[in-house]
Amino acid sequence: SAWTEEFPGRVHFLGHISDRARLADLYANAVLRMWSDDELDRYRRHLEVMVKERTLDLQRINERLQREIGEREGKERELKETMERLRALSAGLQHAREEERRRIAMDVHDRLGQALTGLKINLSLLGRKVAGDAESVERLQSMSDLIDETIRAVREISSDLRPGVLDDLGLVAALDWQLKEFQDMAGINCSLHARLDDDSMDAGLRTALFRIAQEALTNVARHSGATHVEVRLAGDENYLLLEVMDNGRGIREEEIASRGSLGILGMKERAREFGGELEIRGGDGEGTVLAVKVPFNRAGARE
Repeated sequence: SAWTEEFPGRVHFLGHISDRARLADLYANAVLRMWSDDELDRYRRHLEVMVKERTLDLQRINERLQREIGEREGKERELKETMERLRALSAGLQHAREEERRRIAMDVHDRLGQALTGLKINLSLLGRKVAGDAESVERLQSMSDLIDETIRAVREISSDLRPGVLDDLGLVAALDWQLKEFQDMAGINCSLHARLDDDSMDAGLRTALFRIAQEALTNVARHSGATHVEVRLAGDENYLLLEVMDNGRGIREEEIASRGSLGILGMKERAREFGGELEIRGGDGEGTVLAVKVPFNRAGARE
């Protein structure tokens, strides 16, 4: 064009300016990349430091947790060992108590019973000698009646301490006797359904089940308002099962929990001693069922 023809040097100069602008852009971009790379490198090193610090923190936390877990497991083992020792002590005390009750029952029945029987015989002989004295005869008869009442009381005390029928005739016979006594005392109809040969049952288990049934009957009389109680005793190739059922008002879950009484606790411990479980269930107006299940091989029953 005319302008380029008139100012040729200016065009060359402008071309140099365009090259310089591109170089400036290239330089700026290079500097920006260098700056970005430096920033990324610094950021990477910062992240590495943070990761290392966090890793160390996590390692310390993990070590502390491991120590705490170890301490907790140790305390749990100690607690478990303590509970086992307490259960063993409880079982030992139960056995010692039963042996003491058996000894006292035998002493009361044999020694005191024999002494009262001897006294009654002597009164009878004395009565023959004063047969002509009506007043003496009446007094002797009154004494004889009092001795009879005392003998009955001694037998009741002896049976309450340790019923001889449990040792002599077994669990089924002892439960039958206990239900008859309970029916007379509480005025609650009772029935027993037993399908078990208990001749070879372990003596300790026989005692435990009898005491559980006794405690269950006591709870029925105190709390249930029942008119009928049924006791079932059965065994198969796996378990021995004792159930005490009543038609009373029924026990509620909160009552079972709040009644963590020595009675219920004692029944559970007696069952647990023989590897068994005790369950109490019921509902409003549905009665209450107490069930004890013991592994068959611990029952000592015949295979």
